[in-house]
Amino acid sequence: MLAAVHVLITIALAQSVALADGSATREEMARRLNAVQTGMSLDEVLSTCGPGFTIRYPGQRFGPEKGFVVGYGSEGPTSFPTLGRICFVDQKVTWVVGGSGTVIEERLVAEPQLRRLLSVLAERPPDIFAIDVDWWPRMLRCVNSLQPLGKLRAVAVLREAIRVSGVGLSDFDSLQFVLRLLFEPRRHAPNWPWDLPEPDDSSLLPHYPIAIIRGVPITFSGMPTSPSGSILGLSEAGFFEREGELIATPLKLPMNPFHEILAASDTPIWPSEKWWAVQPQHAEDVLFRFRRRVIQQLLSLCEGIEYPVPMYPTHDEWVTAVRFLETEFNASDLVWDPGLCKYVRRHSK
Repeated sequence: MLAAVHVLITIALAQSVALADGSATREEMARRLNAVQTGMSLDEVLSTCGPGFTIRYPGQRFGPEKGFVVGYGSEGPTSFPTLGRICFVDQKVTWVVGGSGTVIEERLVAEPQLRRLLSVLAERPPDIFAIDVDWWPRMLRCVNSLQPLGKLRAVAVLREAIRVSGVGLSDFDSLQFVLRLLFEPRRHAPNWPWDLPEPDDSSLLPHYPIAIIRGVPITFSGMPTSPSGSILGLSEAGFFEREGELIATPLKLPMNPFHEILAASDTPIWPSEKWWAVQPQHAEDVLFRFRRRVIQQLLSLCEGIEYPVPMYPTHDEWVTAVRFLETEFNASDLVWDPGLCKYVRRHSK
């Protein structure tokens, strides 16, 4: 069935290039998507919205026999639909994204640049629990793609990213991390219920749940436990727009992050049990998890370095691991690549 649907969409694309050649504006596409109703068939959607969309994640979410998602403003079946998307189950529309909310003003960011920015933002990982070899690099690329825009345009792009992700959907759940790296707050950001507690003295961790230690960003936490990412993202975008100062330059990490982390580990800026004196039951668990995450996240920034991270590293085990990795880092001749936002071998640049 999916093959037949794909053929139908391909034929429709061949018959008209109205959307492909850019004649339908983002605002017009939002109006068309807003007119799509639950229960519509694919033919009715084509009639309402016109051609120009491709299958998005065929069968991935609902199974090949039951449902599929189609998207507008994407470059292919696996690229992010930057204008919106429609989900079909049993050949009927079940939900639509991109037809509601305030559309970004075209004068702020040209459509080709906006699509590139939205695609970069969509590449960032869903949460820290899905950490992989490219977690922090993708997060840093998001921040560095927005920083040159200035505050007004950066916030506008973030709001549009949230609008086309859909309230309750998870495409942009970790925009909270992006916001906390992109802005310096003039006052403490709202304390959402993250999975690890905030220090008793909030000034110790102004970017909570991120610690920026001697230029190295490390997150304490995964995703907030509630509410949904899009609702949270809209609220926080508003907060940082009012109370935040955009960082002055793109993020660039120090020459050797392991050296910097090790140098900070016995100083007042390093997390300690004293940070959670009011909640002593949390302190030990927080520090175990933080030590593990430091190693995991530093490894995600480094090309070709691996290490078996202990599940519950003691302080001594952690120091041994970081010292070993500092030596490995130096021996690997790694340098910071600002485009990839990670450390790569010098000869591969």
